[in-house]
Amino acid sequence: MHDGDASEREKAQQAEQYQVKIQNNSFCLLLSGLADIYEQYGVLVSEVQKVNLLPFQRFDKFTGHMEKMKKMVKCLSDHNNCGKDKCFWPHYHKNKPGILNGQFVGTQIIEDHEVQHVHNTRRARQQEADNATTSPVMAAERKLADLTTQLVKGFREYVYSEDALEMVESTRFLTDLTSLAMQIREKGHILLGVLNADKFVRIAKKISRNVRVVNNQEIVRQYKIFVRRLASKTEAIAIPELQKMDSKNLIKKFLTSGGELYVGCEMVVEAIVVAAIKMTVESIAESDILRYNTHNSKLRSMSEEAVLIASYLQPCQSISGMETGIL
Repeated sequence: MHDGDASEREKAQQAEQYQVKIQNNSFCLLLSGLADIYEQYGVLVSEVQKVNLLPFQRFDKFTGHMEKMKKMVKCLSDHNNCGKDKCFWPHYHKNKPGILNGQFVGTQIIEDHEVQHVHNTRRARQQEADNATTSPVMAAERKLADLTTQLVKGFREYVYSEDALEMVESTRFLTDLTSLAMQIREKGHILLGVLNADKFVRIAKKISRNVRVVNNQEIVRQYKIFVRRLASKTEAIAIPELQKMDSKNLIKKFLTSGGELYVGCEMVVEAIVVAAIKMTVESIAESDILRYNTHNSKLRSMSEEAVLIASYLQPCQSISGMETGIL
């Protein structure tokens, strides 16, 4: 009985320590911000792993999400910088006033920072000194900004190398038929066929093996035929509608036309189709994503401390609808 009482007291002391780890402004601000970061990160990860996109379309979406994450850093400390249409930190900016007033998802906040229960270490003393001079908002926003910047830097450097970027632009020239159709409207198919032919030959031979064995003059001839037929196929489409067309659909028109579109320009269509599937980044993105995941298995079980912290966090998971593994 005595041992049981001692054990209960020890558990109560541990529970109090874990409670202080969580029920403080710094932790709650970080949790809210992480929900926003992971929400944007999740969208980015989903986009780069889609297989029904042309290489340049995937890269453009990737770049767009990178720019959004950069924007997140700039407007983190001030919601007014987000703009009228969208808040880049919906959870953080919404929860921040309540947290600073001592409430977070129905829970009372009892400290500004996590209390150091062990005071006689250099790290603990340094942390206490930092806490005394740094507001929880400044501390949280510095960490959130650093994490967002790290994710942007890591993804940009790891997923698209310099060689990959060069290949993306090469495939863009071959497969972006929507832009090509718009250029035809502006310059005419005859002039555009002459202006683009040499570049098309150079890129097509770099991308497609079958095209390499064909002499340049023949590819130029076929390219001019292709441009003329693309002009004919899109001339009745209004410009606003043409601008919104997906290049994949224009490629499909040449493949499913029954022959009247691709006969006579087979090598051009061959190069375009090869370019459309030339490169993917799903496996590269997946390996980079794994660097940020926490893996658990029966051989690597969670510690009692992690389980207790997770039990405290459970009411907060509804904030983002996803687990915040980085915590």
